[in-house]
Amino acid sequence: MSVKYEFLTDDEIIKQYKIIKEKERTRNKEAYERLKLNSVKYRQRLTSAYNNQVERMNKIKQNEDTYNEWLINNKITQSKAYFKRVEAQTDLKMMILNLSDDED
Repeated sequence: MSVKYEFLTDDEIIKQYKIIKEKERTRNKEAYERLKLNSVKYRQRLTSAYNNQVERMNKIKQNEDTYNEWLINNKITQSKAYFKRVEAQTDLKMMILNLSDDED
């Protein structure tokens, strides 16, 4: 049964979106696992992804303004990732300390 999104509440729309995304993630994971079994196609996929990334970076570096903007955005992204990792490590350490305190 298909329901138009206009007739759904916000919670129902979010629920449907999560269901769709979870199915998509599962399908993509299965496809990736199948691809890894075929070493030739897997290597071609990795090589093409690398080539695309190099081409993208070359286009960015051609324009100095674009490159400087990319550098700033990259620094922001890297710092957010770093602080997120530090926060996760701290949370893990705190959880371990709390568990060890509970055992005593």
